[in-house]
Formats: sequence, structure tokens, C-alpha cells
Amino acid sequence: MRFKFLVSTVLAFGLASGADAGLINGDFEDGLNGWEAYDDVSENGGVAIIGDNTAYGASTLFQASNTGAGVVNFEFDFFAGISDDVTSGHFSDIFVSSLYFTNDLATFDLFGGYEGVQWMFDVDAYGEIVYDGTITDSAVGTGWRHFSFEFVSSYDYVVAVFDIFEINGNIDSTFQIDNVSLSAVIASVPEPSSMVLFLSLLGFAGLVRVRALNTK
Repeated sequence: MRFKFLVSTVLAFGLASGADAGLINGDFEDGLNGWEAYDDVSENGGVAIIGDNTAYGASTLFQASNTGAGVVNFEFDFFAGISDDVTSGHFSDIFVSSLYFTNDLATFDLFGGYEGVQWMFDVDAYGEIVYDGTITDSAVGTGWRHFSFEFVSSYDYVVAVFDIFEINGNIDSTFQIDNVSLSAVIASVPEPSSMVLFLSLLGFAGLVRVRALNTK
């Protein structure tokens, strides 16, 4: 019984939750490197800016992460500059954050080449509507917000997609994004000092087992 308890303690010590770095340049310090961008998307001061100056009705920024199946964490900071112009029968511009799912990046596209899609939240002139995840105030600065969502994926790849849809007929909306993280939640590797303690506990457990066998 003591041996089983020690082994359980050693295993529990060796397993802890952590996250890998699933996206390239999620803080936009290297411009838009690693990201795919359509129409009115730019970077300024380490922040991605999506605008509504688009000839196709939407501006899009996205990137895939090889998370594998399992628990995945998605989070980012944002500043919404959606126009409040809904006069004269205009509808509001709208920003949408969504996740796409696929097992084959070679055949992936945003127009049907995926296995699943899930909306996180949208923002229009009337405010935020959250479908999954949580939005709180961000530490980035005044007016910034933080989105976070942990979920279970059954696909090899998860694609973070950000869109602004130009609806009100004017070029007057932007959406700023920073600190994007999309990664699998995995077992962390112990620090060197922790590894020494881990191996010491493992050796001690083995010694207890040997002594227990010798006393029988």
C-alpha cells in the first residue's frame, strides 16, 4: 500500500498542465508574418488592424495551429472600433471571431474546405454577443478587452479566423488584435531541479519496494 501511494505521488508530481506555442507571431511583433490576410488588414506597433475598406464585403485575418486532438486553449486581446452608424436604414458593420476545424491543411479553405466551424463572439454597433468563451477587461490598456476559451477538439488543426464585414456602406470600422494564442494544453516538462527531485522520489519508491519484498 505504501509503495502504491509513493508511485501515485511520483506520477502526480511529474504531470502538470501547460501550453505549447501553437501560432507563429501571435503578438505581431514581426508584422503579419505567419498569418494569411485578405483585403484591409495591416500591422502597426505590434498590433494587427482589420478594417472595412474592402472590395469583397469582408476583411479577414487567419492562421492554423497544429493542436492535435485534445484540450485546446484560445485567447487574445482586442480593441473594437466598430462604427455606430446605423442611420438611414443602414445595418451595422460587424466583427466575428471564429474557429475552423480540419484534418487536412492541404485542402483547407474558408469557403467550404473544412470539417467544422464555431463562432466565438461578434461585435457590432450594439455591443458584444458571446457564443462561447469569456470576455473580460484586458491589461493591455483602456478600452481593450480579453477573450479566452478552453475546449476539446477532435481535429488535427484549429484555424483562428477574424473577420470584419462591411455592411453600413461606409469605410468607418476597425478592429485591433494582439497577443493571440491558440495551442494544445499538454503536460509540461519539469524544471531541472524538479527533475532531480522527481528521479529521487522514483528511486526512493523503488527502494521501498525492494525492502518490502525482502521482508516477506
